[in-house]
This record gives sequence, C-alpha cells and structure tokens, in this order.
Amino acid sequence: MADDDDFQQSISDGGTDAAVDSADGDSVTETTETSWFSRLGRALVGVLIGIVLIVGGVTLLAWNEGRSVTAARSLTEGRGAAIDVDAAMPVAANEGRLVHVVGLAATGSDLTDPDFGVAAKALVIVRKVEMFQWEQHEETTTQKQVGGGEAKTKTYSYAKIWSARPIDSSGFRQPLNHSNPPFALPERTFAAKDATLGGFALREALLSSLAAIVPMAVDASVLPKIQAKLGRPATQIDNAVFVGVNAALPQIGDLRLSYTMAPVGNVTVVARQSGSGFAGYQTKAGDVIDTIRTGRLSIGEVFADLEQENAILTWLIRGGGTLATLVGFVLILAPLSVFADFLPILGSIVGFGAFLMALSLTLVVAPLVIAIAWFAFRPLLAVTILVVGVVIAGALRWLASSRRRIAAPVGPPPAQART
Repeated sequence: MADDDDFQQSISDGGTDAAVDSADGDSVTETTETSWFSRLGRALVGVLIGIVLIVGGVTLLAWNEGRSVTAARSLTEGRGAAIDVDAAMPVAANEGRLVHVVGLAATGSDLTDPDFGVAAKALVIVRKVEMFQWEQHEETTTQKQVGGGEAKTKTYSYAKIWSARPIDSSGFRQPLNHSNPPFALPERTFAAKDATLGGFALREALLSSLAAIVPMAVDASVLPKIQAKLGRPATQIDNAVFVGVNAALPQIGDLRLSYTMAPVGNVTVVARQSGSGFAGYQTKAGDVIDTIRTGRLSIGEVFADLEQENAILTWLIRGGGTLATLVGFVLILAPLSVFADFLPILGSIVGFGAFLMALSLTLVVAPLVIAIAWFAFRPLLAVTILVVGVVIAGALRWLASSRRRIAAPVGPPPAQART
C-alpha cells in the first residue's frame, strides 16, 4: 500500500474528473472538474429531490402546527384543572385529578453508578463519557469555467478532539492513520428507585427528566475499579477521571469520565395523582401532562415554563420545515442557473435571481401553511403571520425586479428620421 505522501487517485464518470492533488498525514486536497452537461443532468435529478423536500417540509410544518395547537390547548386545560395538594399524604378524594405538589424530595440511600461504584446523595446521576478521537473537517471552494463547467477543490483536514459522540472514521476521505476505535463506554442516566416527595412515591421515569446539572466529585477510592473494568490506568483530574497512560498527552481512544447530578432537595410535580404516586394526566385536548421541576414553583410558573418549552420546540421545527421547503425550491430552480452558467457571469446573475424567487415562494408557502393551522385556535396570530409573509415576499420580488432593471443593457438611441 502506498504511503500517505504518495496518495493519488483520479476518477472519470459521466463528465466528472477528480484527482487528489496533494496529501499528507493531516490533510488531503482534491480537485474535481464537472462538465456542463453533467451539472445540468444532476440539476434535473435535483428537481425530483426538491419536490420531495417541499412535500416533506410542508408536511412537517402542518404537523408541527397541529402538535403546537394541541400542546397549547392541553396546557390551557391543565392550568385550569390543576389543584394544590399537600405533599404530606395522598388524599383519596384527589385520585385521578391533576395535582400540584411541592416539597422536599428525599431518598433512603445513596444513588450509585453500578459499573464503577460512584455514589452520591442524589435523585439523578448522569455519567458523561468523552473519547479522544479524530475529526474530519472539509472545506470546499468552487470555480466556474467558461462553457458551463465547474471545478471544485476540497481540502480534508484532521484534528484530534474530545467528543461525547462516536465519530465514524470509516467514511473519512483518508482513513489511513485516522482510525477511531469503538466507543468503549456509554453515557448513562441513573435515577433513584426509592425517592419520595412527602407521602408520595416518585417513579424513576419521572425523576429521569430532572435536569442533572450540579457537578459531582469522584472519590479517588473508585479509581481501581474503573481501571480494572476498562483495563487501562485511571487518574483523577479535578472532578473528572482520565482513562489512559498520560493525561497531558492523550492518545486516540483515551476516555474522560465526569458526573453531574440532581441533588436531593425541593421539587415541584404537576401530574395525575395515582394511588400513592404520580402518573401522566391525559387532557381532553390530547396531550399528557406529567412533569417535575427543581425548586418550589407555583402552578403558574410551571405552566409558564411548559408553554415556553412548547414555543421553543415549535419554532425549531418551523425552522427545519421552512429550511427544507427553501432547499426544495432552490433545487427545482437550479437548472436555470446551471443552464445560464455557460457564461459564468450570466449564471451568477440568474442564480441570484433564482434564489430570491425560491426565498419568495418559501416565504409565501411556509406562512400560509402555518396560518391555516392556527386559524381555528388563534385567528389574529394567523392573519398576522400570513400578512408578514406576503409583505416580505413582495419586498423580495420588488428587489429582484429592481436588480433586473439595473442590469438590463442600455440600447443605442433610435436613429433620427431623415428629412
């Protein structure tokens, strides 16, 4: 097998030529040339992908608005149905009702990571695991050519990083000497099995949703067990444990363990009273309310948090659906700019106009889908969203029209009539 410094490859397929210009131990540079006909063919295939993306984006937007409306209605219903209950002892008359309980959550014993014996007086413990791995970075530059062709230069570089997620190195452009081992230890969440809130029992599934953000110290006495289980030296560094030979010079595959916890203390639960514990409360609107929060919160504060979370999730999904729709329209209109790329300057102008058109279409379609879903629940907001979308789309169309007028060539003056 050739050394890294001799790494060379060329590909010819359907008007596409690729070659690795240079390579070393940490980077590879590859130049790819694509003919105008190949680019046009790919753009036409992209039209089909664009249609799928638009359908998917619109579907996601419609589903998200339905989900958001259901959540909003459920939270409104829950806010009105929730009652304050003393944590000291469940009352049979409240069975099946949505209750709001505040008090001190406690456990009868320390919570322990069974793999290594790390323990604390806590409701939840989260074991975070990071591995020292190779990561590939890709940079691309594109140069258009006369005749509609295109040259792309990609540079793949490699760096060593600590990462809590496995990085698959099998797809690296230059996997030789950049191989990551399997992730040796999973991240895990442990919840107390015997936790109580006054006279109520707290089930593990509910506790697991608590935010475990308090850093947790690891006692040096657990290091031999970590070392024996993982088969490598373990060293305590601040609140973390380094698993490897030299913490100052980590090697690929070395691990770093750390723990956070949700300590025993005051919590607030809003859920259905079920016997001596809690279960999910099914609203008539369709959602289930079953939540626990750190601290002593009122009913209003809990539902304000839930409404904010619903709003954030709604906007994140809206962003994803809108982006998918935009990319879909860009792909559908891409053949126009590729066709015009026979002259690179003309292709750039057409490409910019096509992008503005795609953006205009997206800013009409996405708000229209959102508005339709909201008409039944918040008609004023629906009308506002629709109007804003139409105004923005109109402004973009005016801008595109202005650019075309400016770019239009000025013809010679009309000839004077002879007398």
